[in-house]
Amino acid sequence: MNEPRICIVGAGALSSRRIYPYIGAAGAQLVGVCDLDNEKAQRNARLFGGQVYNDLEQMLAEQKPDGVIICTGPNG
Repeated sequence: MNEPRICIVGAGALSSRRIYPYIGAAGAQLVGVCDLDNEKAQRNARLFGGQVYNDLEQMLAEQKPDGVIICTGPNG
């Protein structure tokens, strides 16, 4: 069975500590990182893998993930 392809929306401090590090350990492949702050998205893609996006619809269309994890704050 192939690893599930996962995209994450949000690259803030909390998700960077509590979500991103465990994607691979859970047997999934991180394929997309989406955040309006391009520097944060680039940092997480560099550390954990995945392609950088600042547009959710584009990421979903290009990556066609098996799942999406939303990690944004209440104002996100």
